[in-house]
Amino acid sequence: MKLKPIKQHLEENAEFIHHSLCAETLFQTIEYYKIIGYHPPWIGYYAEQDGELVGAAGIKGKPVNGKIELAYGTFEPYRNKGIGKAICKSLVELSLHSDPNIQIIARTLPEASYSTKILLKNNFIFKRTVLDPDDGDVWEWEYSKINESVVLKRTDADHIDFRTLVKALDQELTVIYGEKQSFYNPFNTLNQIKNVVIAFSNGMPMGCGAMKKFDDNSMEIKRMYILPAHRNKGVAHLILNELEVWAKELNYKECVLETGNKQPDAIRLYQKAGYEIIPNYGQYKDETESICMKKVLHELF
Repeated sequence: MKLKPIKQHLEENAEFIHHSLCAETLFQTIEYYKIIGYHPPWIGYYAEQDGELVGAAGIKGKPVNGKIELAYGTFEPYRNKGIGKAICKSLVELSLHSDPNIQIIARTLPEASYSTKILLKNNFIFKRTVLDPDDGDVWEWEYSKINESVVLKRTDADHIDFRTLVKALDQELTVIYGEKQSFYNPFNTLNQIKNVVIAFSNGMPMGCGAMKKFDDNSMEIKRMYILPAHRNKGVAHLILNELEVWAKELNYKECVLETGNKQPDAIRLYQKAGYEIIPNYGQYKDETESICMKKVLHELF
């Protein structure tokens, strides 16, 4: 896949002017960058594969606060052939080559689509629903560099690495909550847990998460833990996202969870991922140290 830059002025784009698939987008792209500024490499492109123009792509302006937004599309004759995924990958590579520390986002309509599949396949993670001034409510996605070095494994509660990580988690919780942790221990047993995700790097476990059925519509997130050496790197978000995708594949509509008021990092993680605080449920109803949360799962596929 080759990205061919769209030049700033119409007369500089002779190879595109008379191309039937470029007729509409060429003029629109030139006018767009007249308004926001033409700052290579943060410009528009046509995507070429095997000598044919197969799609359009662009970066919507120069970085603002270290962030850029991607946009791309595949021409009608070339859709459903993996072209969109390749265009997106090429845009990411171009952006990171220009600035390895750049934050890359993309936005889609708030519904399952070909675009959401492309982003997921290119290491983007769903972040939030935002209000776009032109398109209204949209889903915002962010490229995760850490995805390239992390392998997520779906397994069950019998996996030896999961049990080792859970022991470390229980030890840490005992330090945080002291004798009070003995109240919570019976609710953290593994006998009802069938869905486990473990993150690995170079074959070594980094952290884990699990879930179990809460009711006919909901899964309960359990046993989230990241080894100290791997914290603040986005690993927990990757595990949580994988659990949510798995829950959705199993036709659950929501995820619920309980965390503690002495775990501010966990609370921030869940709120950033779209969880909202709800009244404490079940065994946590009268526990002042418990914080219960819920997230309605978006259809990502």
